[in-house]
Amino acid sequence: MLVTTMKPTEADLARAVVSYLDGGEVYQEVCGHGGIADIVWVCGQIIWVIETKLSLSMSLLSQASNWIGKAHYVSVATPTRRKKEGLAAMQFLGWKGIGYIHVNMSRKSSPHVSEIIRPSLNRTAKTEHLKSCLCEKQKTFAVAGNANGQYWSPYKETCRNILSKVNKLPGLTLKELMDGLKHHYASSMSARSSIRHWADSGLIPGVEIERDGRLLRFYPTHGDNNE
Repeated sequence: MLVTTMKPTEADLARAVVSYLDGGEVYQEVCGHGGIADIVWVCGQIIWVIETKLSLSMSLLSQASNWIGKAHYVSVATPTRRKKEGLAAMQFLGWKGIGYIHVNMSRKSSPHVSEIIRPSLNRTAKTEHLKSCLCEKQKTFAVAGNANGQYWSPYKETCRNILSKVNKLPGLTLKELMDGLKHHYASSMSARSSIRHWADSGLIPGVEIERDGRLLRFYPTHGDNNE
């Protein structure tokens, strides 16, 4: 692993944690349950959420607590353990059953990852919703802890599918667009209504609309047919 001479970032921390995880599948910046999980590790039926931050703060503890009962394991990872915050934070983690991963981000060596506190197994966790939020794009689309707020979501997946179809068939109507379109909505009716609203509001990246009488026609944005 390349040794950095610059101040470590949260993305550097997350990369070290991802490299540490053995086996299974790793998803990053997963949107679900009203929050975004930095790292989701899946091995068989087991789901482990890991939140990363540059300090063991109350914000991090609150972020991790959101996933209790929604994943089998929950942990936090930081590069520092300050004495003034350490004892109370460790007591809180133990009380909540949240694990703690320490990443030594010394500039003199490659990151060293050690699991200080093992997370408690929640056998009755309701993981169905989090599982439904996982997709292949989350493995590579955005690095956990990235400074740009990038993440993959069902909404973005639908927008990408719309753009792909519009690029292939410029000028297609809403009815033609909906034919066979893969979307994240529970029904075609709700998808049709929402897509019409997105299009009218200019919220579908790379796509613009024109009105042809009563018809709504979809075109790639002028000069932009990239997916």
